[in-house]
Amino acid sequence: LIFPPETGKIWGAQAVGEDGVEKRIDVISTAIQGNLTVHDLAELELCYAPPVGSAKDPVNIAGMAAQNVVEGIVEQLDWKDLKKVAAEPDVVVLDVRNTGEVAKIGELIPGAMNIPLNDLRSKIDEIPASASRIVVSCMSGQRAYYACRILKQSGKFDKVLNLSGAYKTFCEVGHRV
Repeated sequence: LIFPPETGKIWGAQAVGEDGVEKRIDVISTAIQGNLTVHDLAELELCYAPPVGSAKDPVNIAGMAAQNVVEGIVEQLDWKDLKKVAAEPDVVVLDVRNTGEVAKIGELIPGAMNIPLNDLRSKIDEIPASASRIVVSCMSGQRAYYACRILKQSGKFDKVLNLSGAYKTFCEVGHRV
């Protein structure tokens, strides 16, 4: 979703996937035409069939995640700023992709820590408590969002940032910046 955090008004969206992606973009396009905000997306009542879908559509989930950005619960770091921020002292870049993904596709940046999301709670003490900031990334952003929430709720870290665009965006265009 593209929106200004000050207002939450939806400006646009981008989605990649298979079945149903066009439906989600249609819903968001309609929301733009109706001047809806990310708060409205979170509350939309959308049709679903229990055998093939969940009660909360990905559009609702995107709206909820965006609400947390608007409300300051989750902070974003623009992918264009990753190299600069990662070079600062006491910054930890945390990649929460599975180890197999990292081995197959490659690391986000040299020196990034890899703790898969499923292991994060049990390995949270491996993250240096002295970190001034933790920048979290995964492949597309969803797992990193969940990881940011886990890290903040642990009470051990003050400054946790979700890498906007995640691995996909940074690695596709980041090397050109």
